[in-house]
Amino acid sequence: MKNQHHPKIVSILLILLFGLLFPLSAQETDWVESTLADLSLEQKAGQLFIVEWVPAFANVASPEYRFAREMVQRHQVGGLIITGGTLVDIAVNSNALQKLAPIPLFINADLEVGLAIFHPWRQNRGWSDRLPHYITGGGTLFPTAMAIGATGNPDFSRAMG
Repeated sequence: MKNQHHPKIVSILLILLFGLLFPLSAQETDWVESTLADLSLEQKAGQLFIVEWVPAFANVASPEYRFAREMVQRHQVGGLIITGGTLVDIAVNSNALQKLAPIPLFINADLEVGLAIFHPWRQNRGWSDRLPHYITGGGTLFPTAMAIGATGNPDFSRAMG
């Protein structure tokens, strides 16, 4: 039976190692402690959430941007996970949302195939009215992990990182 606790242990060790390698200065520690002390329970809960976001359009009137803005301003989420978009849209929207956030956002990305948006499963999750089926986002497009695994060549996996 596979050890199901292994990923959790590795994650905890990486966090601890990161803290040892990059300790906060006294000023940074003071900022963290005072910011945390000033947060309401609702704001602390909001900081626990990372919201999926597709910055497919830089227009601030777009449903995608309005959704992200509401999550940042109303719910004060801790961050966003980018799941596609164009180079310009990601930069413009991320910077705009960072300026709106009372606490700096943790912005991460699910871009294993590159910046293209091609996620048919999103249509099953209610995103079909908000997203085009496919948008090329610029940059290099990569095959999916399943496609690389199907080759049976571990060198391709290493080349992808």
